[in-house]
Amino acid sequence: MRRSASALGLLVAAVVACGGRLASDATPPGTPSPDAGSLATDAGPTVDAAPATDGGSTVDAADCPTGSPCLVTLASGQNNAVALAVGPDAVYWVEWGDDSGKADGAVMKVPLDGGTPIVLASDRPTPSSIAVDATSVYWTDQAANYGGKAGGMVEKLPLAGGTAVTLASGQQNPGSIAVYGTNVYWKEILGAIHSVPTEGGTPTTLASGGAGTGDLVVDATGVYWVNALGLNGSIMQMPLGGGTPTAIVSAIPQPSGLALGPAGLYWTSGAAGTITMLAPGDTAPKTLASALSPSGIVVDGDVAYWASQSQAGAEGSLWSLALAGGGTPTQLVSGQSAPGSIAVDATSVYWIDQDSGSVMKQTPK
Repeated sequence: MRRSASALGLLVAAVVACGGRLASDATPPGTPSPDAGSLATDAGPTVDAAPATDGGSTVDAADCPTGSPCLVTLASGQNNAVALAVGPDAVYWVEWGDDSGKADGAVMKVPLDGGTPIVLASDRPTPSSIAVDATSVYWTDQAANYGGKAGGMVEKLPLAGGTAVTLASGQQNPGSIAVYGTNVYWKEILGAIHSVPTEGGTPTTLASGGAGTGDLVVDATGVYWVNALGLNGSIMQMPLGGGTPTAIVSAIPQPSGLALGPAGLYWTSGAAGTITMLAPGDTAPKTLASALSPSGIVVDGDVAYWASQSQAGAEGSLWSLALAGGGTPTQLVSGQSAPGSIAVDATSVYWIDQDSGSVMKQTPK
């Protein structure tokens, strides 16, 4: 079953109410992209068959010729992986588990150039969102406490692994999480926005937020988040230290991914099939591109990257768009089953392909 962080949150909200990081091994089943070539099927990370590989356990320059995009499966067969983030030396993700109430969710990582996936934390009920900084990985765990129960947690541990530290407990289904400066921020699906120092302390409630799921991002000017309420979603904003939330954009049909970039705020609308932005000081959003069921989005400098989920027989895919002066989107990868959470670093784009349970990478981005 396809799962995304937003879809899971919507499920939770329905049960309860009956109603990225900043701009953040086997081959999977199905037919690979015609652009990507046939994927190798060795026991390590899989790469495009076009370049000759050097036989090592990691993917390096010998595997992918300069200037030739290389599609890599960093991990496969994951148990409902729903969100990922990129750190200085690894890709990190959370697994929701099998949805049966068992504590079989996990926090995972794999080196940027491939290798054996490492379990950082196991026996978690329902991890749902993840963020990293230079030293630590942070995640929310909804703790399978539906029906308005307050049993969710916010946890952290060092990037290298170790003992998890609970930063906040007693949360009502905590979802999207972001780290900025010396604080961690998260949103409860039932509405409240909270923060806590990265080194621990007393959590602060910044706003009631308004019910709904969706991404949360933070920068020096404030906290922004998605209230994904069906065909009447909104983008919310408030000062960094808390205050009265303001809807800066309303009536968005099924908003999902949210990202910050140098030129403004960017989001995807699954129902409208659009990539949209709002520049500081503007009141009217600008549609940048049309896309089939877009989900996760991230902005890196003057380029936006997003995932389009498969629908009505169409393949899932990854896209990029140069933001300066507009232009035509470029398809980076096709042949995916259900790409969702997406992240980038200086060289590559990373994503979760949810139906195949794979953590994917393409180099160069």
